Amino acid sequence: MTQRRLIKKLIVTSNLQGLSAGRFLQRTKGIATAVSANVAMVTNISPMPAAVSSMIEALELLHEGGIQMQIAQKENTQLIESKTNEILDVITSQWAPQVQTAADGDIAKVKLLGFSVKGDNSSNIAMLTGRAEESHPIINNIDTNTHQQHTLGIINSITGTRKLPADAKHTNVYMQVGGLTPPADYKKMEYVGIAQKGKFVTDFDNADIGKTVYYVAVYIDKISLKALEYSPIMTAMIN
Repeated sequence: MTQRRLIKKLIVTSNLQGLSAGRFLQRTKGIATAVSANVAMVTNISPMPAAVSSMIEALELLHEGGIQMQIAQKENTQLIESKTNEILDVITSQWAPQVQTAADGDIAKVKLLGFSVKGDNSSNIAMLTGRAEESHPIINNIDTNTHQQHTLGIINSITGTRKLPADAKHTNVYMQVGGLTPPADYKKMEYVGIAQKGKFVTDFDNADIGKTVYYVAVYIDKISLKALEYSPIMTAMIN
């Protein structure tokens, strides 16, 4: 009788989805620093750590500029999103597979390089509490073209469509008007309603013009009616 041996495959993850701007910068800096310090472990890694560190520094400057000056907020937010996605693609789609190959099943090597292993909750400390691993909402667009009004577009991170995941009843929207820093917890933000088919519209008063608004979208479980997954915080200025 032929015996078969089950081989468990180690899958490297970056755990960068769904983080606040501050946590995203902190975690990507940590990964870039760890890879740079142990670059011999992942020979010929591409792009080089110095290049990725420069990308992260540029993103950090964009955040600082947006907070301190609040000039051209819409363009700044779009640029931040673009740079965030660029770094996310490099670390998740390019570096993670190279680290997986180099680690050759050694979890210690993966963690030394700042990455995580799928199914290993000890390396998941940067995730928002309650976030499911499968998918989360993304506020992919905030239309500010209408005076004193924002229209949010919300999609599923896995499908890229506005369709809810199977276990979600609907999407709650929370916001904070004003403030120089994003809120640390959506529960401290104002609940403003339910997004209908991936769309949410909110109006503002004259006194709000020029203020920055912070938004978070939350999937709500069908059965428990508790929060399932959270979106990254997105911002837009009221005009």
